[in-house]
Amino acid sequence: IASRSTEVRYATALDLSSRQTLTVHRSLCAAYRSWLGIGAERCGEEIESELARFEGTHAALKGGGPELGLPMPSSPVAAAHARIEPLWQTFRSVLEEVRARQADAPQRLDRAGQALAEACDRLGSVYEAEARDVMGWGAARQVRHAGSLRGIPHEVLQRLYAAAMGIDPEAQRRAIAARATIFDAAREMLRVGDAPLAPPSPPGPAIRVQLDVLQRAWGEFHALVSDSAADPSPGAEGLLRGRDLADSLLTGTEALAREVMKRGTRE
Repeated sequence: IASRSTEVRYATALDLSSRQTLTVHRSLCAAYRSWLGIGAERCGEEIESELARFEGTHAALKGGGPELGLPMPSSPVAAAHARIEPLWQTFRSVLEEVRARQADAPQRLDRAGQALAEACDRLGSVYEAEARDVMGWGAARQVRHAGSLRGIPHEVLQRLYAAAMGIDPEAQRRAIAARATIFDAAREMLRVGDAPLAPPSPPGPAIRVQLDVLQRAWGEFHALVSDSAADPSPGAEGLLRGRDLADSLLTGTEALAREVMKRGTRE
């Protein structure tokens, strides 16, 4: 049986890997708002903050070790990091081109961002596979899903902005619908458990409260995004309201992730 400190290290790795994905989506949101001229006064600072956050998280996960409160990287983890690094450099480079307003840069940033986010998700899958042997199948899966929920609203918002910029609007709308389905499925899994693959374990009161709050906030956000995505020329007010609601959802998903981590590590 793994010690609680080992469980915490793997739970922390799962949590941080999902934060990397969130950081990619928040960077894209800020870059696209800047391009659209919507709330642009804050965008440069937001982009720099997210880039620094990604660098710090990537360095911590890549180095690992008990002194950082993380597991030592296995060969599969190291391989996943090796895939991320060139994609990260490309993403940063194209992001600077968007900030310089090069004509075709937004389309290339969209592709670079998707590739980087997918690589970060694969890193999370590797950590989840390893964490199952330490935390148990159900706990590892729930910690990862709770962490991944935090990135979905900003990915949805990012795709709404991309559609408003004319970057394959129909594909963006399909992706928004798909991510909404994933968000609902992950939230439901946390509510009822994951049978038959893992024995369902009723969430405690703190998790139930967070899930209820999240459901209400997500309903408002999803309705606004759906309406805006259906509009060929969504107004700036709706796009800014989407940003505010996504940030509010992030607060809720952070609180949920903390509670699920506590449960998964027997705190």
